[in-house]
Amino acid sequence: MKGQKVNHRKSIRLRTRGESPQEIEEKITAEKWMRWAYQGAHSSWFERILFRSSICSRLMGLWLSSPFSRIQIKKMIRRWQLDVSEFAKRPSKFKSFNDFFIRQLQPAARPFPDDIYSLVSPGDGRV
Repeated sequence: MKGQKVNHRKSIRLRTRGESPQEIEEKITAEKWMRWAYQGAHSSWFERILFRSSICSRLMGLWLSSPFSRIQIKKMIRRWQLDVSEFAKRPSKFKSFNDFFIRQLQPAARPFPDDIYSLVSPGDGRV
């Protein structure tokens, strides 16, 4: 309806890994920005200009590969509550956010289960 603010948020419930899994609500990276870009009154033209061309993607790629993007690493660790003891190297040693994003883990950080009926996710994310 015109003039009314509509909440289009659909809550996604996830189960955590570990000995005692819990259900949590999914966090969305840059959620406010995404909602502004896709759900605002201006979103139609804004979406066409930025997201349907490669300009935005190329600029973000340059930024995230630059050493200046390292300032985002601590924020990401804090927001997603990442266990830095699992990382193969300290957060301060990453060259860029992209370097952090494709990080290696300690060999014992994510052991494969012996159960042949288990499904193993190859990354930290939604499957």
